Amino acid sequence: MIPEQQNESNKQDLDGKQPEIDKSPSGGSENISAPSFSNVVKHHSANYQAYSDPEPKLTGVKPIFIKESDFFGNKSPPKELWITHVEIYKALEHKIKPQFVRGIQRIKQMWRIYLDTAEDRMLLLTEGITLRNKTIPLHSQNPYYQKDEWLTTTIRVKNIPLSADDGQIDRELRQKNIDVISINRERLRVDNLVTHCWTGDRIVLCKKFDTPLSRFLTIGKYTARVYHFGQLKDTDMFLCNKCQLKGHNIHNCPNEWKCRLCNEYGHKMLECPTFIKKNSGKQSETEGEEQQETTIAIDEVNAKYEESQQNETPIENDKIEETDEQSELTEGDDEDILAHSMSLNKETTPGNNKKKERKQEKLLTSLQKRKDKSVTPLNNRHQNQQKQTKIHHQLNLTFRNF
Repeated sequence: MIPEQQNESNKQDLDGKQPEIDKSPSGGSENISAPSFSNVVKHHSANYQAYSDPEPKLTGVKPIFIKESDFFGNKSPPKELWITHVEIYKALEHKIKPQFVRGIQRIKQMWRIYLDTAEDRMLLLTEGITLRNKTIPLHSQNPYYQKDEWLTTTIRVKNIPLSADDGQIDRELRQKNIDVISINRERLRVDNLVTHCWTGDRIVLCKKFDTPLSRFLTIGKYTARVYHFGQLKDTDMFLCNKCQLKGHNIHNCPNEWKCRLCNEYGHKMLECPTFIKKNSGKQSETEGEEQQETTIAIDEVNAKYEESQQNETPIENDKIEETDEQSELTEGDDEDILAHSMSLNKETTPGNNKKKERKQEKLLTSLQKRKDKSVTPLNNRHQNQQKQTKIHHQLNLTFRNF
């Protein structure tokens, strides 16, 4: 090339204009000049052409899927019967405007149709398309895509020092039959950016488990707080004394009273008829027992009183005999009578008086003990005052007789 022509071509490249097509009369062939070196270096491609309009980008509308097995079944068709892009494009023309079709792609016996608007997508999903006089169902999602059946749960573990090993957490969770997948340390976010600073929380990814973990868990030497989805709250462990349900206290209970004996709503346990019947039967039994105890105590006191009277009667008989002897002695000599009487007085009077005093003291102490014993069970059991007054009256009568 002549250097002048080379300069002209460089000027055209700098202006950004495309090279013109040179039509030579000889041979009738069209010769397009090759792009310059500066154009190739600028756009990094030898086949680059500057367009006035940018390339259209795909919108956020999800594609529609067509399975070839829905059309051919389980049989593999020959090459002559394969579905082509043109057939699908013409089938779409009958339903929507063709300018809204962005792409038709075949990947592994499945077609993907990319549309421009969501309205056209919904219309095709509801009505479908016809290919070779046969309606084909359209799928909103990839039919060959299977969701991961390996469902997971995220556990957040707090209050464990950063110096502690994460293997302790793994060991403790595996002892509770939890399959741990990974343990990560949470990093601090500042202005929506993740830093290299740890917060101290451990994020445990594990397989889904049935029984929820408790809020507090001992891991090694430490007591950790554990949080995960589906975990029972602290208030769920409370039992209401009013309605016998968990999750709230008696102060926040909106329900009615529930009886603990018959498990019916509308009354308390103290107002339950079964509870009243049981208490009435017990009261009658206790009253009968107490009456028996009081009668036994009174009978014992009376028996002891009779014994004391029987013990006193022989003393009186002895006195009568002594008087008889003294009368007989009066018939003898006076000196002998006086000596004998003095001896009798010395032997009988002081000893008998001491014996009587001792017996009376013993009876009084025994009666006082019986009185205290009969009164104390009544006081302990909170019985009526009338029974106590009766017993006191009867005991006082016995004391007066003495």
